[in-house]
Amino acid sequence: MSDNPKIIYGTLDEIEPIVSSQEACNEFPEHIQQYLRNKSGSDLLRSFGAYWLLKKHISSEQFQSLSFTASGKPILQKKSMAISLSHSGHFFACAIFPRCHLLGIDIQEKRPYSDRVAIRLMTEWEFAVYETLPDKEKIDFFYQIWCGKEALGKALGTGLLAVKDSCFISQGRHFFSDITWQGKSFYLLFQTIEDYQACICADHSIKNCTIQKWKS
Repeated sequence: MSDNPKIIYGTLDEIEPIVSSQEACNEFPEHIQQYLRNKSGSDLLRSFGAYWLLKKHISSEQFQSLSFTASGKPILQKKSMAISLSHSGHFFACAIFPRCHLLGIDIQEKRPYSDRVAIRLMTEWEFAVYETLPDKEKIDFFYQIWCGKEALGKALGTGLLAVKDSCFISQGRHFFSDITWQGKSFYLLFQTIEDYQACICADHSIKNCTIQKWKS
């Protein structure tokens, strides 16, 4: 496997025929099967798809070592790489990085939201900039902030609310390509995929990250 970070994503229509096969479900460790039994409908498809992508892109031994932290963050006990999973709408994705320890990915469908959500999510400086933007730019800005903070929270294993006071833009209103949070340095990559916003956050440079669509 390459040492470069990788993001792989897929769609619900591609994974649905696989989910319907009980044999495919049986290929997962029992604790992953148990996790999926609590899902249904499109939520099951998205969750299954993210784990299926991971299974297809790491070794069987690594996949069998998959477990969860107390906060629910998926990790590999054989710590030769960091992983992170995300899904939204009809997309699911996984991020794999052989050289880093902390990794988070978030993908969000750009759906309607209220300014009250933006106020709760953003720092005062971010919201002040947000209010000056045209409506179309507001949507893009909001989802970049959301995905950035969600990805950072996933990397740390704390969740978005624990890092909502982090700031992702400079005084020049540009999004940072790296950020320091509580003494730790992280690198950021923002990516638009169709009508979705994605962000990957890692404690190692991600400049050589590849983003690819899964081919079933």
